[in-house]
Amino acid sequence: MEEEDEVPKLKPKIPLVLLPPSKMILDEWKRLYSNTKMNFREIAIKGFWDMYDRPRGVLTVVL
Repeated sequence: MEEEDEVPKLKPKIPLVLLPPSKMILDEWKRLYSNTKMNFREIAIKGFWDMYDRPRGVLTVVL
């Protein structure tokens, strides 16, 4: 009976899943990035940093 009560804790495969969800809506930035034809640095890159969820403090790149 004791064995049934003990549930092994599964270790997450990716440690980043332990972080709270980001408030940044990546699709909004992708839309801005895709539609920026001129002044890319002034518009798209600045837009990214304005939308970036700084309190979370993690920037990940998925390839």
